[in-house]
Amino acid sequence: MQAIIQEAAGRVESGSKNPHQRFYRPELDVLRFGAFFLVLVSHTLPSPDGPGFKLHILRAIRYTGSLGVPIFFLLSAYLITELLLREREFTGTVHIRAFYLRRILRIWPIYFLVLLGTYFYGLFSPANRIPLAGIASYLLLAGNWYTLLANHWLPLAALPLWSIGIEEQFYLIWPSVVRVAGKRTIFLVSVLLWITCQLVLLALSYRNVKISPVIWLNSFTHFQYFALGALISLLFRDLVPKLGYLKRICLALLGLLSLFIAEFSFSVFDQHDVAVVAKTVPGYMLVGVGAVLLFVAAFGASIPAAAKPFVALGKISYGLYVYHGICIHLSIMLAEQVFQIHHFRVVVAYVLGLPLTIVVSMLSYRYIETPFLRLKERFTLVQSRTV
Repeated sequence: MQAIIQEAAGRVESGSKNPHQRFYRPELDVLRFGAFFLVLVSHTLPSPDGPGFKLHILRAIRYTGSLGVPIFFLLSAYLITELLLREREFTGTVHIRAFYLRRILRIWPIYFLVLLGTYFYGLFSPANRIPLAGIASYLLLAGNWYTLLANHWLPLAALPLWSIGIEEQFYLIWPSVVRVAGKRTIFLVSVLLWITCQLVLLALSYRNVKISPVIWLNSFTHFQYFALGALISLLFRDLVPKLGYLKRICLALLGLLSLFIAEFSFSVFDQHDVAVVAKTVPGYMLVGVGAVLLFVAAFGASIPAAAKPFVALGKISYGLYVYHGICIHLSIMLAEQVFQIHHFRVVVAYVLGLPLTIVVSMLSYRYIETPFLRLKERFTLVQSRTV
C-alpha cells in the first residue's frame, strides 16, 4: 500500500493537489451531528394518537426527526464520491480492495458489537429478543429487508442498524462505478439511479403499501439520497459557495421546513399511513430538497469558536447514532428502577440519556474505534480528517 501511495505522488501533474493533503470539511461534521440530533428527537419525543391539529403537529415534529437518516446518506455519498474521485485523479484508478478494507475497519467493529450485544441481551430479556433469522440478515448487512418483509423491528438498542446495512449495500457497486466511468457517466448514472428510485416509489405507491416499514426501510427509497450526494460531489468539486451567515441560516431553516412539510403534509414516515402516489413520491422528493438545502447551508461555512464542540461531536457521530438507543433504554430503566421515576421519559432521555450517549461514544471512539481507524490509515490513499 505504501508503494501505491508513493506511485500516486508521481502521478500528480502540475497544478494538481498534493495526494497527501487531507480533504476534510469540519462544517460537515456539524451537519452530521445535526442529523444525529434529528434522529434522537424521533426516538425520544412522544407520538400522541388522535385527531386534531395540535396532535398532528406534535406527531409531525417527532417523525421529521427520522429524516435525519437521509441527511446521513447524502453526506456519506458526497464524501465517499469525493474521496474516490480524488483517489482516481492521484493514482489513475480506484483501489477496490483498499476501499472495502477501509469501510470494514470503519463500520463493522461497533456495528457487530451492538448487534451481537443486543442478541445476547435478548437471551435474558424476552422483550428484546431478536430471532435467528433477524440476526442472520443483519450479519449479512441486509437487515432492512428482513424488517421490511417480516415486519419485525429490532429493539431500540439496535434499531439504527438497519440504515447501516443500506449504506453498505450501496457501496457494493459505487466504487466500481467511479473506477470505470468518467465524470459525465457518473453524473448520468446518479441521475438514472435517482429516477429509478422514483419509479420504485411510484410502483409501491400504486399498491398502497404501508409507509412503515415497506417504504421507509426499502433500499431504493434511500438510494436516491446517495445519488444526490454523488451529484453534489460532482457539481461542487471546484465550487464552494461563499454565503454570509444570514443566508446560510435561511437555507438551513428552509431545509428544516422542507423536512417538516414532507412529514406534516405528505406523511413520508407516519407509521399509520399507507403510500399514495400524490403524497409519497413528491414527499420523498421534498426530503431530498431539504437535505440538499441543509448541505448547501453548511458547505463552506467557517466554524465559529462556539460551534467547535459540535465539530467534535460530529466526529463521533457514528457512535452517537449507534449507541443512543442503548443509552436511552438504560437511562429510562435506571430512572424507573432506581429512582422510581415513571414519568417524564423525555426529560430523562435528554438529561441522562444524551450525556450518557456522548460519554459512551467518546470512550468507544478512543478505545474501540481508534485502533481500527489507525489500521484503516494504512489503506488510505487520500487522507480525510485525523483520527
